[in-house]
Amino acid sequence: MFGNKENRKRIFYDPTFPPITTQWQVQLAPAGKPGEPPILGQPVILSQEQNIYIKVGQEILALDLNSGQLLQRKQIETTATFPSISSPTYRQGRLFFGTRANGIYALSNNLAQTIWHLPLESKVSSSPLLVDNLVILGATDQHTYILDQHQGTQAGNSPIPQQGEITSSPCLFGNAFAIGVDGTALNGSVQAYDLQGNRLWSYSTKTGVPASIATDGNYLYFSDKKGRFYALNARTGRRQWMNESFFKPANFINNSPALYQNRLYFVINQYNGQKARVVCLNSTNGLPLAGWLQRDLAADSWVSPIIWSAANLLLVADDSGTVYGLDLTTGQERPWYYDRQQGKTVSRVNLGAPVTGEMALAGGYLLVATLDGKLHAFGNQGLQNLMVSGLTSSSQEIEKGKTNQTRLLVSARDVSRPLITKLELKLDGQTVASQNLTISPGDGRPWQERGRTVEVEIHWQVPANLPEKDSYTLTAIVNGDRQAHWLNQNQPFVETTYADNTTSLKLNGSLVNLRMLSLSYPSPISPGQSYQGTVQVENQGSRPLSTTLKLTLNQRQVALLPVTLVAKEKKAVSFAIKAPDTTGSFNLTAWINPDRQIKEKNYQDNSLSKAIQVRQEVREEQGQLTVSGRAEPAQIKAGQVFALVVETATTPYTWEETVYEQQPDGSVVEKKVRRSRPCPGAKYVQVRFPDGQQVLLEPTNPAGTPANTWQLPVNPRSKNRARIHFTDPYLPDGLYPVTIIAAGAGDDGNLSARTVIKVVIKGSILEGIKSRLTY
Repeated sequence: MFGNKENRKRIFYDPTFPPITTQWQVQLAPAGKPGEPPILGQPVILSQEQNIYIKVGQEILALDLNSGQLLQRKQIETTATFPSISSPTYRQGRLFFGTRANGIYALSNNLAQTIWHLPLESKVSSSPLLVDNLVILGATDQHTYILDQHQGTQAGNSPIPQQGEITSSPCLFGNAFAIGVDGTALNGSVQAYDLQGNRLWSYSTKTGVPASIATDGNYLYFSDKKGRFYALNARTGRRQWMNESFFKPANFINNSPALYQNRLYFVINQYNGQKARVVCLNSTNGLPLAGWLQRDLAADSWVSPIIWSAANLLLVADDSGTVYGLDLTTGQERPWYYDRQQGKTVSRVNLGAPVTGEMALAGGYLLVATLDGKLHAFGNQGLQNLMVSGLTSSSQEIEKGKTNQTRLLVSARDVSRPLITKLELKLDGQTVASQNLTISPGDGRPWQERGRTVEVEIHWQVPANLPEKDSYTLTAIVNGDRQAHWLNQNQPFVETTYADNTTSLKLNGSLVNLRMLSLSYPSPISPGQSYQGTVQVENQGSRPLSTTLKLTLNQRQVALLPVTLVAKEKKAVSFAIKAPDTTGSFNLTAWINPDRQIKEKNYQDNSLSKAIQVRQEVREEQGQLTVSGRAEPAQIKAGQVFALVVETATTPYTWEETVYEQQPDGSVVEKKVRRSRPCPGAKYVQVRFPDGQQVLLEPTNPAGTPANTWQLPVNPRSKNRARIHFTDPYLPDGLYPVTIIAAGAGDDGNLSARTVIKVVIKGSILEGIKSRLTY
């Protein structure tokens, strides 16, 4: 569960590029059985020291990185037959890790010295977080430990009690850390603390959180063990999103996510019977990533995915013993492993036994452990290859006859002596430069000591006969004719793959096209008033542009606005213009690039027009709502009942229109005509009694009817379902005012009315009754 870094993103930035093939494999322990693998955790690779540290069975081993040869070993367990998944963490010559039955250790990197040992009776599956001088990890005894790196003593508030076992590894964000708590089948949580162990916040989940959390510093990403995926605000613990679409009661997720460029990769255990599923979510909203193929593996999987950033690959493994390479963007399988027997690069390799240990990639080696007790190492030594990358141009725009300066990188792998090859530069398939390139062995990092990367600078001229286009493709090709050979010898340089011998760069053409997509503006409008409009414009070219947007009304300019568009951008631009003071029909036109200062291949789509009608605004008078009511009877004794009848009515909307009538003599007479239309009635009526009780009345006709009658709802204490209201039998004589409020009338529901009716209380039904009346 270590995840390679404190943020647990599971990204490996090693510059190794595919293809890679098996370099060595070693038998580190007798074969295990399901549930008891000899290797569980993730190995530590120290590329500078050329060492590997890995927990195997009851021991921790030190191996040589280049050969897998055993260098040192130390027994750390006494009762457990297989190790915990707590992976070693290295800092300044010391290794820190937890065990299944023997507590927490800090060892020297030669394994000879135990710097300190904290005995615990519980299992420690959590991998240590090293920050400042502290070691932070959790245990199944339901505690989180904060220890001093040098002494192993408790620090801050350690040990911190939790409400469940901890198998998750803590992740660091700012000066704080978060850790998952497994809890029970029905609950779990994520806890956040400062580095002294003071709780910052707690978030409860629907089931346990056994796997580690990944963070980008702002949000925390994790899953519970039933298939719900979460994102929390790291500062507050507030949930950003939750995805339950993969939840299944039969799921058991014990894998940690990989986080890369707003993408979250999860492996769901037991998603489809005995198979696992690989899913990718958009980390900003938790939705499945568009265009990414969610896929089932051949078997179940208990190994977390890792990201091979240099190859743009996600590596996943399963119980069939298969390691898969999936494209980070699409989820499609991509070749990465060179199969010597088939003589080609393939997208998956089978190791013959279930993959049990967490994968690691560093120092030019990918390490994978299997249930049969073997550690497999993959690398690209012995795979001859040329690769071109890093293509840049001094100008991003193509102009005929102009000289450009281009830089690029050519890498040669497994070069044991000077090599000569051909390098070509093509623009849309037309060769613009060609030269021979000599590459000699370099003295780079240990895993590249037989290779070399050289930077090449080429000056070339844009052909005068190049056709005019919006964009062009500049391509660099190394060994395109496959005639590369060792210098001063006739032996050819045969590459493992030619797929990476080409790289391309998009360059902008000199011609662009701006166009107007839409023009919206209200019509009809009133004279002299300002109104808001919108145009949508598009830059169809491949470079950013700054221009102007001109608006005319009957060919008179009314607005001039600046507009900036990036390549291929569509943008909505708002504007406000004043209507003419006179009525009539006007033509509104919007122009992009109106003065043609920007050279375009087409100006016919640069404008759009719209007919605008200007009319005198007609004033409309809104209706009115009235309400009246009566009590039956109007005079009662205290403790008696009465009914209410309320009537509401709305007056119609009215307005004045101008009409023109043609007379027999042909003349036209202008007349003012009063118009009206119904106004919607009250949507609800509420009664408020002096004792504070509020009751909604029920309408006789549907709510909203202009004229309506309303009455009290059926009193639940009335045996004959009467619509009555009880008063307090101890009320004093006098007026009992009832307030009636009607509201919700009118198209926009803003009409309301209010009235008060008065019921007269005189006497009491308790008069002459010795015992108190109860109802």
